[in-house]
Amino acid sequence: MKAAYKNILALSVISAIIAILMAITNYITAPIIKENEANAENEALLVVMPDGGDFEMLDLSGYTLPETVTDAYAASNGGYVVRLSTSGYASDMIILCGVAKDGSVTGAVCLSSGETLGYEKNYGDNFKGLTLEGVDSVDTISSATKTTSAYREAVRDAINTATILAGGSVDLRDEETVLRDNMTALLPASEGNFTRLFLVEALEGVTAVYTADNGAGAVYHFGDKMLALTASGEVLGEASDAEKATLSDYGARLAASKTELLSTDGLTLPKTVVKVEKTESGNYIFTVNANGFSMDHPDWGSPEPIVIRLAMTEAGVILDCDTVSHKESAGYGADCEKDAFTDQFIGKSDESYREIDGISGATVTTDAYLRGIKHAYDALTVLRGGESE
Repeated sequence: MKAAYKNILALSVISAIIAILMAITNYITAPIIKENEANAENEALLVVMPDGGDFEMLDLSGYTLPETVTDAYAASNGGYVVRLSTSGYASDMIILCGVAKDGSVTGAVCLSSGETLGYEKNYGDNFKGLTLEGVDSVDTISSATKTTSAYREAVRDAINTATILAGGSVDLRDEETVLRDNMTALLPASEGNFTRLFLVEALEGVTAVYTADNGAGAVYHFGDKMLALTASGEVLGEASDAEKATLSDYGARLAASKTELLSTDGLTLPKTVVKVEKTESGNYIFTVNANGFSMDHPDWGSPEPIVIRLAMTEAGVILDCDTVSHKESAGYGADCEKDAFTDQFIGKSDESYREIDGISGATVTTDAYLRGIKHAYDALTVLRGGESE
């Protein structure tokens, strides 16, 4: 027993000595390590802002900044270096971006990422010398759309952050929020909740209609101009008497619009056309299944067609286009559901519907969508008494 106690005592003494030595070592080396880390950090900052001089890390708690911003440094030359974390194809793409006092980019580098193709390594060189207005002029890389788009957005966030830190004002709302806020300001009774209406009637000059979810009325878009028609028939917004009359007429036409499901028994329609409806005014609504990326590559995910809803006049002019559902790749083919893509088809005909900008990096999805619209036109030909190709 005595021998065992002696061994325990010896081990305790040795452990205590080791702990003391480690504490002494840490006391001596900690400042050195901290200084080396600071020097390495300063060197990294100088890469994106060579004339920055000294840098001071800022407390960002009192600022409202883009969500991608993790840290920011004030340079002695009046500029800022912003550290951002964003997601390209993978998560945690870390970007360091320098912004000069005049708002131009002094440099941008990707510190780390999990991207597969490596385009982010040199992509930052494209932004040097550009201001916020010039960032959009930098093209995404078609084979790395998600990576390069995320990088470009991060640089935009860095420039906006520098503006805010310098005391300026920046509207950080996304387009969807700006649209909703503008419509709410025009139609306050809507309480800010809107649903875009799928248009099955021809309304000349109207590019979109958003109805208030609570039934307070609707907001009509005439390009960049907006007018509201309340549930009681009052027109809100800067409108002439003629515009007020037109809007009231449009509201009445939409309220009276009725649609019926057509029987396609005995008709040789493309198999992808799964439903056909017709309005009393003579317009057609087609629901089409388009075989996109998920159908062509079932091993990559759950195979499901792109379900397209298309309204067109009997003459074949597209009134509205909507992606009902899809299983296309997030960040690539998933853009087929965005208004920026589907709105391109409005007003197009059988001869011109292909004259649109495809989805960058998603050729398979774009081609599938175009085939789906062709099948709708083939069905229209049959319904008018002709033969499908």
